[in-house]
Amino acid sequence: MQINLNIKTPYDGLFQALYLAITAPTEEKSKECIEMAKGLSVGLSCNKIEEIKEKVALKVDLENAGWSQRDGK
Repeated sequence: MQINLNIKTPYDGLFQALYLAITAPTEEKSKECIEMAKGLSVGLSCNKIEEIKEKVALKVDLENAGWSQRDGK
């Protein structure tokens, strides 16, 4: 799991919160991340939120398939 701490926008923050919610080691940590995601989604359009969710799902799928960002360089 790779965490990007370079969060500059609500878009970036929501991406990270959703990614961490999916990859969290415990359900408790996942729920904390979901609560953060809810707060970060305020002000984003439904289309942007769906876009972020799709990108997070793709990242998780690629990682589960053994691909990492280092492989893509």
